Amino acid sequence: MRYIICFILLQISSYCFSQQEDYKLYHRGIIDAEEAIFVRKDSLEGLRQFKVTFSRYQFAHIDDCLEAFQLALIFKRENDALFFIKKAIDNGFHLSFLELLTTGCPCNYYNNSKKVTIHQHFLAKHRKELDTYSNKTFPKYIKGVDTGLLHKLLERHVKEQFYKDVFRGITANAEAQSQAYHQICNDNLAFIDSLAREKIFLGEKNLGVYCAKLVDKCGGNFFTDTLKRRLLAQYNLPDTYVPVNTDLDYFGINAYYNIYFHNKKSFDILSAYKDEALTTGYLHPREYASLMYNGRTPDTIQLFLRPTKATPLNTERINEARAQFILPSFQCDSLKHIFAHEHDLKLFFGFFNGTR
Repeated sequence: MRYIICFILLQISSYCFSQQEDYKLYHRGIIDAEEAIFVRKDSLEGLRQFKVTFSRYQFAHIDDCLEAFQLALIFKRENDALFFIKKAIDNGFHLSFLELLTTGCPCNYYNNSKKVTIHQHFLAKHRKELDTYSNKTFPKYIKGVDTGLLHKLLERHVKEQFYKDVFRGITANAEAQSQAYHQICNDNLAFIDSLAREKIFLGEKNLGVYCAKLVDKCGGNFFTDTLKRRLLAQYNLPDTYVPVNTDLDYFGINAYYNIYFHNKKSFDILSAYKDEALTTGYLHPREYASLMYNGRTPDTIQLFLRPTKATPLNTERINEARAQFILPSFQCDSLKHIFAHEHDLKLFFGFFNGTR
């Protein structure tokens, strides 16, 4: 009987763990929190839902944590804010990057761009505690980063950007360079596809968030600027601007999304394994959805990931399409944008504030 009970408990535990690690449920939890706050105007329920969701998962997307953190400060829930910022730190966030938070939204929904300052008093009060917490948790975080894979992705990203923007001295002429660039783009996407066939997906969960502290711990060769200079030396070119990802892109674009964005075939390639990548927490729904119309003529309804002041004719159809991607309703996103700019917060992240 004892063995039967143990077996049943193990099965229950296994089931609960599998439920807990289903990141489609994680994203629905984030949506529920946002619906409560921005649509139903129930801040306490929304913050509670954020907290419940984060508590169920070891990994959480930093952007979600920072959204919840800012909202907790707006609603004067300091203990919740402390919980949310610590969850961000658990996943590799560095407090100095709060200074990079701006309200800018390049989609003409609002044209103003302001520094986010709501965290400053809180940070002055809790900085010592949070620095101690960060020093304690960072070694555990970095163990979860696949540094070998990160280095390969950074090398590929830098070479792609290099061929895209350095037009003299590499190949015989512009046409040859363009052909070489497109071949590099295809090779990079094929590499990502080959990893996926081995059940290795890309995301913040295993690549971390690119920043000086992370790459310094990995070794100097991980700096994108170092990789860029190596290519310049290889082709005997003077130091020149190459738009590789740096710390300043912390809340914007990352190496693997940059690769996705450059290739019109990304959405179709990702579609073969997007369900598993989403469920396991690597692929972000908004990242995937944002590639849908990349370089193609839309033949289905737009998703309006970056809301416009114009009112779409059929929000019901938009919401049906969004639901298929595990995205919040158009109305929720619109109200979230309005709230962000009314309170000088940054609540949208990723490339052009629409991909995470």
